[in-house]
Order: sequence, then structure tokens, then C-alpha cells
Amino acid sequence: MKNKSSNSVSLGYFLVVADMFVYGLFPVFAHKFSYTMNPLLFAGLAMLVGSLPFTILLVKQKKFSIMYSTSYLKPLLMIALLTALGSIAFFSGTRLTSGINTGLIIQIEPVYSVILSAVLLHEVIKKDQLLSTIIMVSGAMVVAYKGFSAVNIGDLLLVTVPLFFQLSHVIMKRILVTLKDPNFIIVSRLLYGGLIVTIVALISNPADITQLSSFNNLFNIVIFGLIFRAFDFFLWHQGLARLPLSKASAILPLSVAISFLGSILILKEIPSTNQYLGLLLIGGGMLWLTLQHFKVTNVRPVVNFRKLKKWK
Repeated sequence: MKNKSSNSVSLGYFLVVADMFVYGLFPVFAHKFSYTMNPLLFAGLAMLVGSLPFTILLVKQKKFSIMYSTSYLKPLLMIALLTALGSIAFFSGTRLTSGINTGLIIQIEPVYSVILSAVLLHEVIKKDQLLSTIIMVSGAMVVAYKGFSAVNIGDLLLVTVPLFFQLSHVIMKRILVTLKDPNFIIVSRLLYGGLIVTIVALISNPADITQLSSFNNLFNIVIFGLIFRAFDFFLWHQGLARLPLSKASAILPLSVAISFLGSILILKEIPSTNQYLGLLLIGGGMLWLTLQHFKVTNVRPVVNFRKLKKWK
């Protein structure tokens, strides 16, 4: 039984690490596509596309009725609402700032994870955890700060994004105790959340529906939805279902480097001194926090991929 539990935790680490590659490129392509059409309409429809594989699976398994059952509807809608708010803040914010800033600022999610774990889950915050989160917050401030007279609203919106998602993770962890199957959470995020974002987009700019007449826009929505919504949520939720919240959120340093390099290579952005310093502080703080979790759980970081199967 203990070995089975250990294998489940190990698989959880592998899934979350794999997701960091997808998650790292998510802000890069989100920033790129946010300029091609209404960013909220793009976000909402991409979420709906991403929900299709999981919705079909639940229907095939004759479980979809649980999505609107009185026992689970309220928490599922809360998760969807928080996901929608995070998506609205993210896609509105990324269009107002750079791809590099987008990728760096949303990486402060472990900061909210530590705070919420202490406040809501009553976990003890250790000295090293506190110091590492302070370093990450400092990094985000360095990236976003351009003088008080030139505060970028996009950067401020991005700072709120991880909070919305971390709050939804807390609800998710509680509901999974009885619901078990993470696919219900994914469908609530992408289907219900996608409907909310799409409705907001169409109410605010009804005429933008004509943007869907473009084949390129439709193609981008489908590809983004399947890769950066469906596949991303599959990896993350399958991993999170097997790991404690704080440990799952700690495996994020890899995505920082991928996002930073993606902005340079794909978006052709040139990093500023502030952004390099922010990368160092955020990445360093995240790495420190991650090593703390590996030390506590006696799980060693994966560096030898030939031994990955054995480690699992």
C-alpha cells in the first residue's frame, strides 16, 4: 500500500514537470495570439475547445450529470468563476505588456500557494519558505516597476492571475476528496469558465463576433485550445490530484526559463536589465522553494532522464 502511494506521488511529480514545458510556452503564445483578435473572445473559445475531449469523456462514461448535480454544482461553479476571472485578467493584461513580463509575473504563483496554504490549510510557513517567497515578490516588483508615474495596468492585472488560480486550487483539493475524478474539475474550468469568458467578451464587444470569419483566427483558437488548455489542464490536474498543493506549485522553476527563452526566440523580444534581474530573483526564489520541498519529502530533482522510469 505504501509502495502504491509512493508511485502515485512520483507519477504526480512527473506529470507536473511535463506540464511545465507546456505551461512555460503558454504565456508566449497567449501574448502572440492576443494581438490577432479580441483577446477575451479568443480565450473563451479556446477554453471551450479545450473542454471538448474531457466533456466527451464524461458523457461517454455517463458521468456528465454530476456536473450539474446539487451536491457539486456550487463548488464547480466557484472553480469556473475563479478560472474565468484569472483568464480575463491574464488575457487583458498580456496585451498591455510584453511577453517576457507576462511569463515572469505569472510565475509568482508559489507566493500565493504558501500564503493560502498557511491561511486556509493551516500549514506552517518555515523561515526558508518566507525568505524565498519574499525574493520572488521582489523579482515581480523589479519586472513591473517603471516608476510610479508609469505603472503598467497590464502588469498589475497579471499579478492577480495566480491568486485566482490558487484559490480555485484550494477548492479543487477539497472537492476531490469526494469527487475523486479530476476530469470534473477540468470540465468546470474549461466548459463553464469558457462560457463565462466568452459571454463577457461578446457583451463587451458584440461586433467582434465577425472575427470568427477568419480561418487563421479559428485555427489559432483550436490549436491553442487543444495544446495549451486541454493538454495543459490534463497534465496539471492529474499531477495535482496526486500531490499536496504546495509541493505541486513548487515545481515551477523550469517553466520560467522556457517562458523567458520562448519570448526571446518566438516573440523576438529583447530583455531589459530589469527583466534579467527579475528572472534571476523569481527563478532563484522558486528554485530555493522547490529544493526545500525536495529536501522535506526526500525526493530528488530529476536530472537523469534515463533513470526517470526507475525513479517513478
